[in-house]
Amino acid sequence: MPALCAPASFAFHTGLSLGGLSILPGPLHSPTFLRSTNPIPPHSPKSKEPPSLPRCYSHTFGPKGDLLHTAPLPGSKLLASNGDQASYILTSLSSPATLSYYAASSLLSTFTLDDEKLHGDLVLDDWFGGASLTDDYLIYTAYLPAPPMASHFTKAKPNDPADLRRGVTNVVDEGLYEDAGETYTGKPPRIGLFSLHLATGAVAAVECTPFYNKQQDGLAVAANHPCLSLAHGMLTYTVHSSPDPSQRSMGSVYCSNRPCGVYTNAVAALPDGTLEFGPPVHVSAPFALARGSRFSPAGDVVYFSSKAGFDQHNSAFALTVGGEQVTEEELFPLGFCPCEGEGAFSADGRLITGVNRACNQEIVTIDIKTGAIEKPLLGGLEAGVDADVTSRSIIAVRDGHLVYKASSPSFPGAAVVAPLAAVLGRPAAPEPGGVFRFPYLSTSSAVLPAPPPGPPLLDFSTLFLNAGLDGKSDPGDPDCFLLLPSPDRHSKPPLILVPHGGPHGMSPTVWSASYAFLVAAGYAVLHVNYRGSTGYGKVFSDQLAGNIGRMDVDDCMACLEVAVETGKVDADRVGVCGGSHGGFLAGHLIGQYPDRFKAAAMRNPVCNLAAMVTTSDIFDWCHTECSGVNPKSYGPPSAEDLQRMYSMSPVRYMAAVKTPVLMCLGLSDRRVPPSQGVEYHYALKSKGVAAKLVTYPEDVHSLSKPATEADHWLQILGWMDAHV
Repeated sequence: MPALCAPASFAFHTGLSLGGLSILPGPLHSPTFLRSTNPIPPHSPKSKEPPSLPRCYSHTFGPKGDLLHTAPLPGSKLLASNGDQASYILTSLSSPATLSYYAASSLLSTFTLDDEKLHGDLVLDDWFGGASLTDDYLIYTAYLPAPPMASHFTKAKPNDPADLRRGVTNVVDEGLYEDAGETYTGKPPRIGLFSLHLATGAVAAVECTPFYNKQQDGLAVAANHPCLSLAHGMLTYTVHSSPDPSQRSMGSVYCSNRPCGVYTNAVAALPDGTLEFGPPVHVSAPFALARGSRFSPAGDVVYFSSKAGFDQHNSAFALTVGGEQVTEEELFPLGFCPCEGEGAFSADGRLITGVNRACNQEIVTIDIKTGAIEKPLLGGLEAGVDADVTSRSIIAVRDGHLVYKASSPSFPGAAVVAPLAAVLGRPAAPEPGGVFRFPYLSTSSAVLPAPPPGPPLLDFSTLFLNAGLDGKSDPGDPDCFLLLPSPDRHSKPPLILVPHGGPHGMSPTVWSASYAFLVAAGYAVLHVNYRGSTGYGKVFSDQLAGNIGRMDVDDCMACLEVAVETGKVDADRVGVCGGSHGGFLAGHLIGQYPDRFKAAAMRNPVCNLAAMVTTSDIFDWCHTECSGVNPKSYGPPSAEDLQRMYSMSPVRYMAAVKTPVLMCLGLSDRRVPPSQGVEYHYALKSKGVAAKLVTYPEDVHSLSKPATEADHWLQILGWMDAHV
């Protein structure tokens, strides 16, 4: 039986209504949304006082898009929901966290998680986070506290803990732990599961998970993505761990090849409200990689797996049921965090999930008995969208409905509420409403006012292309799509080539405010899914490793020529913009084709693999992408390794570069150290090439802090305007 700690701070409330966050449980004919933008409150021109600062508001919309309620909302996030009971929990973004428990849009209870000895902050990201809500319990993820440590030179105090260890504050294996790398700097490296009893507020650690008390190896471990089913008497979750304690930890986020497995524990609720857990069972033991587990309506454990794993950082998975793979390893899931537990299944046992297929995000159903995959025909349910839809992703599945987002590169998107019967191809009674359009300024909000009169600023089109490498198109060729501004304003616009990062990622046909911004400014934008991209099959994805700087560069140039041949862009005014591996490709393109590009913008780019291999949190990436093989053991790179890495790096072609380059760097980036871009920038300066360096001290690899994101895209537009 787990040891109980003191109850969390507990309060009881009734009758307090709230708009909502995302799409919250409740009658789906009248869903609620959170508008997470910062609207300025109305300001009278006659007032001498300036308008107040922006605040975050919640907005409730009716079935026909009518605004029902608006209210200020403090910083919070949806932690978990239980669609069967129309209940959900919001967590504050402050520390310690305060949880607010709602049912039928009424606040029932609040809990403050302030026992620092039990756990630290909640884990709220999709990679290591996750929570599961039932009628009586919440299972959530949080950082485990580090063992108490002190320097030899710290004076002893009467209240020092009994297990305080001295002289180990800087010693790995004796108290100091390596963290999980990029985005987790300064975060405790160990993550565990905890239970909250909603009736009493009692919180307890789920101690019967692998590695919970493991103190000796100093490596990051995590138990996450829980799914609790008391009806089946089981808890399932994913465990991330190091395969070899003698090796240093490697960065985890964005790397789906990191060792992970699915576990279950038998669970029972005792009369006093305590949850009693049995020992952990490694149900995915035959598979090298397994994650994203949930229960089917029949109680089977369903998850994604890979038998042998893969060396590159992303590839295909198979859907697995009860230890048997029911599909081929050809699935590229949109995410691994279970979608509301059992709510992701239809009544007849089909899993409803999102996958990348070609350049689109699609919703599919998978028969968990036969593995048959079907794509529902959703177009007929989107009559109120009034736009071409290319990608769809699930928001929620519950109460007999599928709620999903429909969007395209030229359409910000709409939330669509569809009866599952119609989605699954069965007759269904018509329902009113069901489509809620998002505005052009933010895909995380819902607004109703009609656009202002006159030509829309973002009236642009999408052209899909295929670069046949042998003179004809086939599924193995690189794919691309071209965003074109309105021909009324730009007959032949300049073109910006945009290779994605990864390299085992993809450019999906979804709305991107950043690229819409460039199109609105008059540029055509060419997205390239080169060989190595995900969504096109395992063979297509896996073939790039060992061929970077050649195969992906060739594909970018082939797609560029196909775009130019359409006659819709100005062939003489071409720029290139990319981040991470996309920045790597930008460096290669301006080095290998110095006369083709008028300007380049590089965002946290890989420039010199030989210098990166010993400084990145994913040093294995350098070995795998250069040689095609992950060596599994990482001593100092050999002279041959360094020579091969240098020969495949953009700096190899530095002597030929004459293209003006804008460099945007996050100085807290651990994935691609900022020294990569700094070295490249000053090499350009020494040659007399126009170069500009912009740094963001507190930002990481994604350059995603709101102020950073806005500023660096303004910098990119200014650079392109000046040089293209």
